[in-house]
Amino acid sequence: MKALILTATASPHVKAGIEIYNSQFCRIFPGSQIIGAEAAGDAPFGWVKPIKEPMRALAMCRLANGMAGKIDADVIITQGMYGWALDRKKLEIPVINISHGTYAGLAADAIPKTSLEHYRTGIIYSHFEKKGMQNADIVVSNSMFTHDLDRINYGVESEVIYNAIDTAVFRPVAKKAARKKLGLDSGKKQIGLFVGRQEHQKGFDVLERIQPVFGIERHGHRLAR
Repeated sequence: MKALILTATASPHVKAGIEIYNSQFCRIFPGSQIIGAEAAGDAPFGWVKPIKEPMRALAMCRLANGMAGKIDADVIITQGMYGWALDRKKLEIPVINISHGTYAGLAADAIPKTSLEHYRTGIIYSHFEKKGMQNADIVVSNSMFTHDLDRINYGVESEVIYNAIDTAVFRPVAKKAARKKLGLDSGKKQIGLFVGRQEHQKGFDVLERIQPVFGIERHGHRLAR
């Protein structure tokens, strides 16, 4: 099976979670093609920041719609809102939407309500994300947590398929061996490891609040006590 994957970016310089996820699709389904929004050119009203992302998704959908009858793929895979304006009748190809979370949930739980970002994410982005899900034959969520968010926030049912994990790398090992492999202190000192960008949406504010309580010291990107 080959897939046409529509996503925010296909840049090899971006290695965030969704981009790694997409690259695995190409390993699983040889011959699949990833198209990022940059391939669609300038988005209509792309200069209007509150709707920039939905408009990039619109430009992407128009690009795909223009390829109708010429797409060498068995299925179209869309990420989040990147499929809300696909012309399903014209394309005549099954569409799978991948849900990695919801903008509605992100706004409610991780963006301060005093920020305009909260309303852009929770109202505008979530609206188009919901349309992207509704414009698919099936929605696949990456966890039961995401599955529940899809249902609660958008009234959308989804099939749960957990992210694949390389068990040759991510596997239980002795604490001393793990610390040595990561170049961390091999003594008895407790080490806290924060994974993610150092921003409010990733929960870094929680780490900052507990830092003085537990006497955590910052060492570059590492925190230890």
